[in-house]
Amino acid sequence: MSKAPHGSKGIGYRHNDRITLTRTLPFLKPKDIREKGNAVWVLMDIVSMAEFLSEHVTGDGNKYGKKLIKELVAFLNTRIVMGGWKKVKGTDTKIADIFEIYKAVTYLKTRSGGSWDDDFGANVITQTESEIWDQLVLSRLVCAPFRNSGWLPYAIWEALDPAKPKGDNSFCLRIGVIGNDIALSRRMAMQGPADLPSESDTGEQSQSQSQSQPRSYSPDWDEQAMQNDNENALQGPELPVSESTVQPHLEPQSNVPAEPAPVTLAPSLKKCSIAAAPTSSRKKSHHEDRIIAVRKSLNVFREHMTAASNNVTEVLRVTNKNSSPEQRMRAFALARDKEWLPVADQI
Repeated sequence: MSKAPHGSKGIGYRHNDRITLTRTLPFLKPKDIREKGNAVWVLMDIVSMAEFLSEHVTGDGNKYGKKLIKELVAFLNTRIVMGGWKKVKGTDTKIADIFEIYKAVTYLKTRSGGSWDDDFGANVITQTESEIWDQLVLSRLVCAPFRNSGWLPYAIWEALDPAKPKGDNSFCLRIGVIGNDIALSRRMAMQGPADLPSESDTGEQSQSQSQSQPRSYSPDWDEQAMQNDNENALQGPELPVSESTVQPHLEPQSNVPAEPAPVTLAPSLKKCSIAAAPTSSRKKSHHEDRIIAVRKSLNVFREHMTAASNNVTEVLRVTNKNSSPEQRMRAFALARDKEWLPVADQI
């Protein structure tokens, strides 16, 4: 699918306050549409496009075939609100632009430390938020239109995102075949169908039966049985010993100690904790958090530099509180005695 340049994506349509998601405008008749007029994309076109593509959700690439694009163009040309006829190439490019806008809004809604409002977008108000936003737009130019305005078609285009779980494709946690299923099958085999409660039994009857009968431990969690199995596994099976295989005990012929036989350590049966296992995933800090950390470091550095400058100024400041003409005369006399001054200055 062809895509427009990175900096050419806006909100994907011409915004008109009179056109809303709940208002249906009359479509133009074919005779009223100009043949050479430019195609105009309004909010109703974006909604109609999402409605048509909702039955043809693709994979992660969001790529649609040419045949489907032609069918989409024919569908949109029957619902033109303003402007000229839609073309295949322009519609293909518009789909790519809309998905880029959808990804940008998804990032703004889910980014760390950010906020999102359906009406006011990122809702940048304070000076700090404005500085962070300016840095964000430098790397994500497509987010620029949503500084203080939302994107109405987001909920509709979210249904076209294959990454979002929907319906029968959503993830549901369940018990696997390893664990409680095996325990249940073993229990049913041991007890038999007659021991299991029937459908005709009421809740009170089954509760009274469960109170009268002692609770049986699950085979999966019988610690005593597991411990016995582990000991048997370490000991190993006992092998029969015949007379022909028994070797007599030989005394060492010299005082040289015999080398000990190599010992193979038994494998540990302790379960490893999940928390102790190293994890390869690291939290990726966003550049907004890094900018805030750098700003704090600069503030601390500025405070330390100011304090050091004040200390240096106090040290270099010379204050002679005992200066007087008498001390000045003594200084010149001392200079003449020591011959520090030239002859011309001593006269």
